[in-house]
Amino acid sequence: TLPSFRLKGGVNFDRPLDWYDGKGTQTLEPEFQYLYIPYKNQDEIGIYDSTTTRQDYYSLFSDRRFAGLDRISDANRVTVGLTSRVYDNVGDERLRLAVAQAFEMTPPKVRLYPSNPESTNARSLLSFEGDARITDEWFAHAGTQYDTSEGEFTAGNGAVEYRTGKLTTQVNYRYIKDGNLDYRYPTNTALAEDLSQAGLVMMAPIADQWQMYGGYYRDIKQDVNIDRKIGVKYDSCCWSINMSLEWHNQADNVTLKPTSEKVIGLQFEMKGLGSVGTGGRSVTLDTELLPYVRPFNLKGQQ
Repeated sequence: TLPSFRLKGGVNFDRPLDWYDGKGTQTLEPEFQYLYIPYKNQDEIGIYDSTTTRQDYYSLFSDRRFAGLDRISDANRVTVGLTSRVYDNVGDERLRLAVAQAFEMTPPKVRLYPSNPESTNARSLLSFEGDARITDEWFAHAGTQYDTSEGEFTAGNGAVEYRTGKLTTQVNYRYIKDGNLDYRYPTNTALAEDLSQAGLVMMAPIADQWQMYGGYYRDIKQDVNIDRKIGVKYDSCCWSINMSLEWHNQADNVTLKPTSEKVIGLQFEMKGLGSVGTGGRSVTLDTELLPYVRPFNLKGQQ
């Protein structure tokens, strides 16, 4: 059991814009946070469901450095950030840009594994997030982390999505430099390799009561397919049937080489009574290995 002290605040400024019939609004929102948690050695506690969280703009304002409660990180940190938003003439958020960085007054000593070196960084990665609702159907997202000490980008992601009615299509990409993968396999240097992955997901109606969905992810740098999924669903007023086929890589804990695994799914549902089936997932753009991320949750969006 550890105490924590957290102080967070910000200021909101806004001004009118000439956009959107001269009735648009832009905001400027500086914010800061101070977090203090005392140090306690936790190396004797086993790791059951904890890992290091991936850094982004929002995690810098969190009071947690680890997911799960097997490790409670000490902290003596100041975080500063700046967000700017653009609203249209009916008050819907159309654009959001945010940048933030954290500064360690005292580097944290708590480690996920005893073999991990203690952190000596005086500041976090500089994190940027951007979301845009270009039109009522087109959306875009971009995010990146920049190491100001080394002068290099360590991670980035982007997506473009088109949505109208029951049709959803998204093309996405993510990059993570190998040094930022060590938190997953701290003693496995064989898995330290850059991630450079592209993906495509789609859900589309093919008839009045038929729907098709699927996803495809490929690692460009390693030239391997990560996950592939295709499915079809028939949906009536009283019952539905869903069929899917998926191939995803399953890591071999001995050879450390990925092997492709096939999963066939078949689910039958009587509405109001329940469903039965085996394999696969229900009708969703999630795949076995990668979730569908809808990074455009802007105010006013349906």
